Amino acid sequence: MATAPAEPSRKRRRMTSQAPAGVPDSSTPFAPELPLPQRMDVLEAMRTQVAMRWFTEEPVTHEQLMTVLWAATRAPSPGNTQGWDFLVVTEPELKRKIRDAIVPLREKLEAVTDTPPGRQKLRAGSLNLMAHLDKLPVLIFVCGKPVFPADNPRLDMMYSALYGATQNLMLAARAVGLATVMTTLHSAFEPVIRPMLGVPDDIHLASMIPVGRPARPHTAVKRKPVEDFVHWNTWA
Repeated sequence: MATAPAEPSRKRRRMTSQAPAGVPDSSTPFAPELPLPQRMDVLEAMRTQVAMRWFTEEPVTHEQLMTVLWAATRAPSPGNTQGWDFLVVTEPELKRKIRDAIVPLREKLEAVTDTPPGRQKLRAGSLNLMAHLDKLPVLIFVCGKPVFPADNPRLDMMYSALYGATQNLMLAARAVGLATVMTTLHSAFEPVIRPMLGVPDDIHLASMIPVGRPARPHTAVKRKPVEDFVHWNTWA
């Protein structure tokens, strides 16, 4: 019986519980230890995980940030290859450069004057987010490279892992009192953004997720009834 090809090994950097500001690395892997009253039910987090585009400038604690990153790495991946990386941007100057890089996109959106009534809230939130990226505590780029299957790594397999990790990250953020929104604002300006962040050529940037404290309340997400999408036994 032929044996399956071995999956490519990935040399991993240990994620530690230490803050990046000159604190020595810990040899103990991080695991969240939130007091029980602070844990939000996962279904409640799903019910209220709205896309937040309005943030305060309050800082995010290192414990909160490590918790959401820990949650992201609990996501499933093909063959448990865990082909993800998370580029966490906290330096003010880097955030300012990212904000400046997407100015053309913001100006293009500002020039649109005939926004349909149903899209005006989205437009206002998007403009606010793009104008204040440098004021946000954290920007997280969810990144990865194709690693599965070993003999013919596929992009679709990579993205299946990265978007699962993204959802875990966002749900965990909601659970610890933070807010997020999944964006691809970086995509049109990757040739500018990649060099400033030192992203290797073989790494794909799936999403850019602002993380911070919400300036507006979380409300229930607006979705169609689940019955509209469920087929029992056969499609008909």
